[in-house]
Amino acid sequence: MWEAWDPSGESALYANRLAVLPELQGQGIGTWCMEEYERLARAEGCEAIRLDTYDKHLGLFAWYQKRGYQWRGAFTFHTKLYGETGMVCFEKMKRDFRAQ
Repeated sequence: MWEAWDPSGESALYANRLAVLPELQGQGIGTWCMEEYERLARAEGCEAIRLDTYDKHLGLFAWYQKRGYQWRGAFTFHTKLYGETGMVCFEKMKRDFRAQ
C-alpha cells in the first residue's frame, strides 16, 4: 500500500483520525483544522499531507476530495474489538495547499 504515496511527497505531515463531534459539524471546525495542517506543513517544509479514514465514512471521502486530497489506496486490519476494519488513505501535495 505505501507504494501508493507520491514519492515527491517526502517529507510529509501525517494527520491521524481527525474527528469533529456530530453536534459540532458544519461549523467550519474540520475545515479550520485542515487549513492549520497546511499551514504547519508549509512552515515545516513538508511536501505533502497524508491521512487515513475509516472506509465506512463515504461522506468524508468527498469532503477530503473537495479540499484537494487524492485517494491513494486502502488497507484492512483486524482488531479484537471491531474485527476487520478498512482504512482509506488520502494525500495532498504542497503545490495544492491553499494559498496563504
